[in-house]
Amino acid sequence: MLLDAADKQHPVWLKLKAYLMEQLELARKANDQSLSVERTAELRGTIKFIKALLAEDAEPIEFKEVGPVEY
Repeated sequence: MLLDAADKQHPVWLKLKAYLMEQLELARKANDQSLSVERTAELRGTIKFIKALLAEDAEPIEFKEVGPVEY
């Protein structure tokens, strides 16, 4: 589901978007630190989730399915 033009201008979305952008920046800065593998994975998941929420405001794009990542 993507937001329509009216949704993108709704005051609640604008406040939520500003909050999400702040949280994204904080998570990115925290992820730049020397952290445990678990904490890094947690932050990466948080960043991915926030970016997915913010993508509701973006123009539609096509995502390709990818396989598992091997380390």
